[in-house]
Amino acid sequence: VWLRHAECLKALGYIDRAAESYAKVVDLTPLHLDARISLSTLQQQLGRPEKALEALEPMYDPDTLAQDANAAQQELKLLLHRSALLFSQGNMYGYVDSLLTMLAMLLKVAMNRAQVCLISSSKSGERHLYLIKVSRDKISDNDDQETTKKAIFLVLTSVLTKDDWWNLLLKAIYALC
Repeated sequence: VWLRHAECLKALGYIDRAAESYAKVVDLTPLHLDARISLSTLQQQLGRPEKALEALEPMYDPDTLAQDANAAQQELKLLLHRSALLFSQGNMYGYVDSLLTMLAMLLKVAMNRAQVCLISSSKSGERHLYLIKVSRDKISDNDDQETTKKAIFLVLTSVLTKDDWWNLLLKAIYALC
């Protein structure tokens, strides 16, 4: 009911009241992605950038994201909107953080599937990263976890193409330079 109310108010041009109704939807169902995105958009239009970002706060904890492909897909879409909003607000640190979070979601699963891990080491005062191949018997995943990780990888790569993922990486690098 509140979602329909918010949509109608928005269609009629009552942006402030529509934002209130979308906020009610998010309060009642915090995992409703479309309501969060709409609320964020309206808050930005109303000149409330902090409220717009607040609507796009993470929905799931890392454990849920590691176990639930649908949750990972929803979180990725939320992060895409959050990164675009942060960029439009000129918040480069937040923007890069969102991009790197998205890339980390993909790389975590991809590295597990490729049976590699990243090792950080300090030698002679310099920090180095090494990519190490890990034998299958050292990985503690059972078949259910492996199936879940494959599903999450498929979902993440279905939201964005390989070119889109590559462009995200380039954007993060350019923003850091």
